[in-house]
Parts: sequence; structure tokens; C-alpha cells
Amino acid sequence: MNQQRQDAYLNLIKQLLNCSSGKYWEILETNQDLLDAGLVQTMLRVANEQMTLSKLDAANFLMNLARQLMGALGASGNTLLPMSPISSTCSLRLIKE
Repeated sequence: MNQQRQDAYLNLIKQLLNCSSGKYWEILETNQDLLDAGLVQTMLRVANEQMTLSKLDAANFLMNLARQLMGALGASGNTLLPMSPISSTCSLRLIKE
């Protein structure tokens, strides 16, 4: 994963943590190109960092969202399938339901 993509993941996670309740779906829909295994891994890493800082609400939010994304991405064990833009739209609908 290149540094530019990693920075994009971190920026997206920052937006998600700072958005008002319920607005995170809009943010995810706007950033569908970043919804992949790399984002999930980065979310879990940041969640771990948040737990270390005793920011449990943020950590739980990221872990729950990462879990939902893994399911939508077709997680099988520890591997995630790549997601096309079309399937990402469908996946977001599934997560919302």
C-alpha cells in the first residue's frame, strides 16, 4: 500500500470519527474508491491506537464499522475480496439495513 493511499485512509477515518451521528454513510458513499481491505486494516489499527489512548467510543465505532465492511466486502477468514465500485454501492446498502 502506497503512502498516498494510506493517507487517504487516515483522512477518511478522521472524517468518520468527527462526523455527526448518522452522517458516516454519506462519507462512505462519497469515498467508495477507498472501501477495501486496506481501509479495514487501517481502521483496526487506528481502533487499537484509540484503545491505547482510552478512547473506547472511537475504538468501538471503528471496530464495529470495520466488521460491517468486512462482511460487505466478502470476508472469508482473514482474507478480503477486492470490491468493485458497483459492488461497493450494493454493500453499503446491505450494511445500512
